[in-house]
Amino acid sequence: MYDREVEWSIELTEDERIVAVHNTAFGNTKLIVNEEIEITGTSTMIKVIEGRTEEFSVGTIEALDLLK
Repeated sequence: MYDREVEWSIELTEDERIVAVHNTAFGNTKLIVNEEIEITGTSTMIKVIEGRTEEFSVGTIEALDLLK
């Protein structure tokens, strides 16, 4: 979030979910640590269990799969 060329927007939804968006087109899909997560568009989902990132997806179908 500290890149001067990336414009971030962070919001709290009505159901108290945090949504973060930035203006770059492609993100890192092969993350190793949480700091490498890049929110690149709709739909991106991060599954967190007990404070740990369990899964990360980009794309509508992939995000819906995480909701199952």
